[in-house]
Amino acid sequence: MTLRPLRVLRQGHDNMRAKAWACAVLIFGVGLSLGCASSEATKYLNHVQSHSVEALILTGGELGVLPFDCTDESIGEVISKATAENLSSPLRFKIVDSRVLSQRLEKLDVDFAELAKNNDYDRLGPLTSVDYLLVGEVKIHSPGTKEILSATARILDPVGGNTVIEAKLVPPQGTWEMSFLGEILAEAIKNEVMKGIRY
Repeated sequence: MTLRPLRVLRQGHDNMRAKAWACAVLIFGVGLSLGCASSEATKYLNHVQSHSVEALILTGGELGVLPFDCTDESIGEVISKATAENLSSPLRFKIVDSRVLSQRLEKLDVDFAELAKNNDYDRLGPLTSVDYLLVGEVKIHSPGTKEILSATARILDPVGGNTVIEAKLVPPQGTWEMSFLGEILAEAIKNEVMKGIRY
């Protein structure tokens, strides 16, 4: 998948000042969060492959959260929720869960389940008015097990549905607490944000 720039920044002095302000806020917020991050979570960042678009600036706003695709729906939902919760404060996101997204679409007489099933993110984002979408996939060893083969989280620009940050965790073999895997993914995403604001 080719990653594309999130937004084209406005030209001129006002844009430079806005970018500097956004960077300062993010450096402080994310830096503080990383400083307080769980030592257990950061120990497993070497098991995560992550990347993002260049010159990335996430300025907060609403983050629409969809349950991660998984053959065991409860596992996908727990990991997506944990990932979002660990991103909300440092990146200044207001979490909008799938229940709220569905309610917003009901007012427009649009079927949320159908859009989500077809991964129709370029329509889902604008119709629900969120600033970003958090989606992902979880692969498990076999049904009924908590042995995770991999967990991937992606933040999308809802305008076009392009991926701006992706983090894929391949944990060591064993049984894991699902919420902890979400915490590791969140730490990897925050690291990508820190890389982006250094450009």
